[in-house]
Amino acid sequence: MAANDNRLDALDALKGMAALIIAYVYHYKNDFYNCTPIPQVLPGFLQKSVAFLYQYGYLTLSVFFFLSGYVMYAAYAGRIARGEVAFGVYLKRRLVRVMPLFWVTTLAAWMLEWYYIYRTGYAFVIGNNDLHHLFFHLFGLQYIAGVTEGQSFNGPGWFITAILVCYVLFYLLAKKTKQYLPMACLGFVLLGSYLVFRHPYLTTPFLDVSMGQSYLGFFLGVLTAWFLQQAARAKEKEWKLAAAGAVLLAVWLFAFFFGLLGNEQTTFIYFGCTGILLVALFAKPVRWLLSRKVLVWLGKISFSVYLWNFPVDLMFDLVNRRFMIFDFNSVAVWLLHLAVSLLVAAASWRWLEPWLAGRFARFLERYFPAADERVE
Repeated sequence: MAANDNRLDALDALKGMAALIIAYVYHYKNDFYNCTPIPQVLPGFLQKSVAFLYQYGYLTLSVFFFLSGYVMYAAYAGRIARGEVAFGVYLKRRLVRVMPLFWVTTLAAWMLEWYYIYRTGYAFVIGNNDLHHLFFHLFGLQYIAGVTEGQSFNGPGWFITAILVCYVLFYLLAKKTKQYLPMACLGFVLLGSYLVFRHPYLTTPFLDVSMGQSYLGFFLGVLTAWFLQQAARAKEKEWKLAAAGAVLLAVWLFAFFFGLLGNEQTTFIYFGCTGILLVALFAKPVRWLLSRKVLVWLGKISFSVYLWNFPVDLMFDLVNRRFMIFDFNSVAVWLLHLAVSLLVAAASWRWLEPWLAGRFARFLERYFPAADERVE
């Protein structure tokens, strides 16, 4: 991919848009007493669209898993198969990327949650705020069916458990299966589909519905990256790939509006995530739109948006309980919440994350030196 290609910007923009939907639409409604302020100021069609996001916004988390799988294949699959990237180096880079901010936001949520319990006598949204769950939470094992009883402290951080497991599995599959990697990934896509679709859900560690969602999204993203690599070698025309993406999206929307989905989560990943990626990468007008600086910037801070979302919501509710100044169903309060949240996320991305990553990288290098420090 050329250095000046705006495809990478388009992927960042997709992450940013997904983070906005999750944090400021879906989580806002669930954290603030079922309040839905946005549709009040919108015309009919947009009002219905936002109402849809309030109900089904959780589906956009699959976009993160899907894009993570796509990027991991593009960045690492070949080098891992050729033995150019040691597992220790790979794992340390993944841990440095996700764990420091996860710990800081967990600490913030922990202190705010326990103060909330002290003031009110009950927890804010998320239960299981005890030392047992904190122990697993700090190791990135925030939500393990059969070991923990559900989300704890920084609730959205369950994503960390799932993505770290996918990272490790991807390395092992790329290393051991090599040219059979697509078939191995297809196996995890089928496993993920089963775990999401099965009723009643399994409660076996790493074999529950949340992990199923991550397996399905991540490894379908890997398969899509592999397919597009083959398409590039075959010199497939971009407009055909864009058209294929548009068809997938149209099929999903048709099935949704006529009640033919079957399971909205699996079908969104199959059709929606794949269609969104193809359109974003190969429909030039869409790619140009997604490469606008503000959308790319939102993608850059999306990880901070996601992990600071719950502590910021908790802080807002604490302030309101003390001073009774917020009507969470008000557009003005929603805009204030949005502005504060984005400022916190931007400051975290600009100053806190680089400092934390540097400190943690030095700690790992000192106490856990990799056996093979090959240059990536």
